[in-house]
Amino acid sequence: MTYIEKKVDFMLNKMILRQAEAFWEGMALVIDLSYLKLFTNEEMGRLLCGETKSFNVEDLYWNHISHGFEFNPRHLDEFWRVLRTFTDEEKDDFLQFVTGSPKPPFLGFEYMQPKFAINA
Repeated sequence: MTYIEKKVDFMLNKMILRQAEAFWEGMALVIDLSYLKLFTNEEMGRLLCGETKSFNVEDLYWNHISHGFEFNPRHLDEFWRVLRTFTDEEKDDFLQFVTGSPKPPFLGFEYMQPKFAINA
């Protein structure tokens, strides 16, 4: 093995071995690991990380909470109007900013905990 191969093996395999083993131990508490063979790599990625496509603004709209806009909803209406004009990349950046992840929840915003909230 060359130095580069050894370094790559260390960085990608040995350095994270404890964390990877802990991940699989935790996963085994939730699901029988033999079931994972039913999924392709892409499907597993979607299960663990969410959808790769940008999110549906209408899904977020119907599953959000807003406070303080009862007497003047104009600002809230403008927010949703502008968000609907965003490109997929802008929506991903927005979602990254407000949730810490550019990917929507796997089953949609209905299942997001805590709910997306807008406060006046």
